[in-house]
Amino acid sequence: MDKQVVMGAFSEWHWDKTVREVARSNPYVPIDRHVSTDGTYAYSDRGGASLVSCPVAAKEHPGAQLFVRILLYEGGTSDAAASNKLLQAYAKSVADSPECAGPAL
Repeated sequence: MDKQVVMGAFSEWHWDKTVREVARSNPYVPIDRHVSTDGTYAYSDRGGASLVSCPVAAKEHPGAQLFVRILLYEGGTSDAAASNKLLQAYAKSVADSPECAGPAL
């Protein structure tokens, strides 16, 4: 094992930020080409950000919105569709978690 980091996954609360602003905090990630029409996610071949519905935890962060970000560090990666697929899967996983959606009934 080479102990090289190839991917980072983050969740963070923001007040008064757009998904484009959050996505731009990923270094070296040009986001302008792939932004959803509803403004809920943006991505590139090296990562992206998505707004996540999290009503349970939102009670502890009044007025904030939860965003998730992925960052692909591996220099040889160049697949925007795969990056978006990973971002959407991560966002769904966070949104479906008991911390966001509440306990399963």
